Parts: sequence; structure tokens; C-alpha cells
Amino acid sequence: DSVPDNYEIEFTVTATDLADSTVWQSGFSLTAHAPVLEYTGFTIDDSNGNNNNKLDPGETANLVLDLTNSGSSGAFNVIAGLTTNIEYLSVLTDQVSVGDLMAGDTTQAVFQVQAEGDTPEGTFAGLTVNMAADRNVADSAAFQLIIGQKQIIILNLCREEDPVDSLIMCLNTLQIAADETDYMPDSITGYRAVFVLLGYFPDNHQLTEREGQILAAFLNGGGRVYMEGGDAWANDPQTDVYEMFHIQGTDDGTDDLSVIVGEENDFLKDYTFTYGGINNYIDHIEASEDAVLLMSNQDPYYGVMVSYENDTYKTIGSSCQFAGFIDEGGNRKDGVMAEILSFFDIGYTWTGITGQKEQITDLTAYPNPFNKNITIDFNLNHNADVTLDVFDLTGRKIVTLVKGNLNAGRHQFVWNAQNRNGQKVPPGVYFYSLRNGSKITSRKIILTR
Repeated sequence: DSVPDNYEIEFTVTATDLADSTVWQSGFSLTAHAPVLEYTGFTIDDSNGNNNNKLDPGETANLVLDLTNSGSSGAFNVIAGLTTNIEYLSVLTDQVSVGDLMAGDTTQAVFQVQAEGDTPEGTFAGLTVNMAADRNVADSAAFQLIIGQKQIIILNLCREEDPVDSLIMCLNTLQIAADETDYMPDSITGYRAVFVLLGYFPDNHQLTEREGQILAAFLNGGGRVYMEGGDAWANDPQTDVYEMFHIQGTDDGTDDLSVIVGEENDFLKDYTFTYGGINNYIDHIEASEDAVLLMSNQDPYYGVMVSYENDTYKTIGSSCQFAGFIDEGGNRKDGVMAEILSFFDIGYTWTGITGQKEQITDLTAYPNPFNKNITIDFNLNHNADVTLDVFDLTGRKIVTLVKGNLNAGRHQFVWNAQNRNGQKVPPGVYFYSLRNGSKITSRKIILTR
């Protein structure tokens, strides 16, 4: 039952003459044929809802999965089941029978799903489709869908692909979905945050009056804007939105950008990056009024990134290029992006790691957020070697809570917000990481003041 499709089975035939014991040998092979069940994609049918072809919070819709048999033999009595790992999503259809699926055929399995009304917009939902047929034919595939409106739009006004790719890669790592366009839409009010890329000489874009007015209206409506450009702050004409960043451009800059460091006493203070952006000639900027200098060039010293917030909106303006930060050790763009999202009040999930579903279950931490102690609770289905660590946003290990063999059953460990030396750690975002062999599960926790 388990033979792979198109597997060559070798046979050897031996004949012996009983009179004189002469032996003849010959061989031949047969090609085995087997079905191969595969998931190839999905569509959302919400025609009984708001009919926008996506699953919104509070909506019930049909998730239509495309299944195919890419093998060279038929699969009979095919059944598909669907599961999810997220509490905001319920699968209302246990399993679907799709009948026989001959070699090369494609079919659809329709599952009814429901998103909870309090699902945060732009939430990633992980799902797994399990397929089975007669004679122990089985396979599974994991995929994701997004519930609700994507929270971020990237306005690639400089029309350069590398800066966009860098942003999207980091956002994907943090499980944040983003739209992308190379023009300014008439309205951006459906988004939580906008990332504006104005570019660097000679391919920089000057913000027009219309574009500035749309961004200003978005901020006045409670939005968040990150905007970067090498000549945007000291050289370009200033539109309506610039004054809302509270940035003063002090110099047009020379070829002296080298190492960028986070300023002390703010949320990027632990980061240091060698710079490898498109152009080292960037504007020198300073924070004015109630704004905060986030990052600066090390030598000669001048500002390159500034944040501002009031009761209505938040901004980050940068003359350096996010894509120009070179990842080294614990200094990674993913961490900077996570900090930017936190400042913009956008939740995210740290990824790049695989969850352990078979061995470790019911993993949770409470209370979260916390201000003194947090309990990390999980269940082991079998005896296992386990390591439980706490890391900061840069990936630096803060403390190891347990390392060793644990018996099957429920376990609880308390972290008292101290590092390995018994010193209190500052408030902020941390991650606990539970390792079992090569499988790791990581979750975010927030330490408040």
C-alpha cells in the first residue's frame, strides 16, 4: 500500500539445470503506479455574507479547497478533513467525501468556516487539510488565510522592488499581511498603517500636494505612517503632511553614512547596523518639539530616524533605507519591524519556527501582558527532553527556565522578569521558546511597567 508512484521494482529470475547445475540469471523491472493526493489552493465563497471574496470577522463562508491526484493511479473513496490552530476560526464542516479521483483529475472540497466577531483585522489563520483514500493512501498540507482587512499598505512611490521585498519579508515573518501599490490611492482609510517609500537619488519620488493631503487626512483620522526617503526631509518641497512628522531636516548630506545605531532610552536602543543601502548621501534630520530621535549615524553623528505620537496619530520618518540595514547576529530587520509595529499598535506573531503539535499541546502563558510574574503552562504527551528559554526582540537569550527530561503530563514554569543574573529586565516585548528535539514553539509575551 505504501509504494511510491512510478517506483521501479527490480526482479531477478534464476534458472538451474538439474543435470549439470548450470545457472542462468535474468532480470526485469516493473513500474509501480500509485495515487498522489495534493492540495493546490483555495477560494472563499462568501456570497451569503458581504460577497467580497474574503473572510471577515463575524462572517460565515465556504472555504473551497482545490484537490488533485497527481499520481498515475486512481484514488478511491477520497475523504478530506480540515483543522485550524487558531481560536478565532471555527471549522463547521468535519469532513467532506469527494468520491473517486482518477489520475490527473482535480476536484473541490467545500468546508463551512466561521470567524469570530472579535477577530483582529488581518489575522493569519493556519489550517491543515488531511486527505485519505482506500488502501492507506493519505497526505496533508498546511496553508494560511487572512481574516479581515489587511492592516498595512505599502506605497512604493519610488517604484523600486528591493525596498518593498525587504519590508514584505519582515512582515511575513511577523505574520502581518500587507497590500502593495506603486501609486497613491484616493482613499487609504481602511488600513491601520501606511508605509511610504519615496526612494533615494537618482530614483527618488517627490511627494505631491495631492499625496501629502491624502496622508495628512489619514493621520488626522487616527492612522499610522512610516515614511522613508533620502531627500525627503531637507531637500524636497514640503507638503501638508511633513509638519505632522515633527522632523527638521538640517543638511542635504554627504557620502558619510556608515553605521546606524539606536538612540539610548528608546525602543530601538539595542540595535546597531552596518548600512548597505542604495545611496549613502541622505538627509541629516533632527527631532523637533515632542518628537523622539530613534536612530542616528555613528560617525559623524546625525539623526536618521524620528518618531512622533499624539492622542490621534503616530509617525516614523526616516532618511535611511530600511532595506539597507545589514542583518548581523542579534541585530536584525525583523526585530526593528516588530518594534515599529508595536509602536503603531499592530499585533504580530513571531515566526520562522515550527510548532510542535504531536508532542507539546495546550501551550499558554498567563497573565499576558504581565508586570511581575508570568506562568508558562503546557502539556507533554510523552516523556521528552525539553528546553524553555526567554528571548528579547533581538533574539538575545534572557534566561533558561528549564532544560532537561520531563515526564508526560502538565507542567508550569514561572518567569519573574529577571535575566540569568537575577537582574530585572526592562518592560517590552519578549518571546518564550519551547524546544523539543528539532521542533520549536515560540510565543510573544509583554512585560508592562
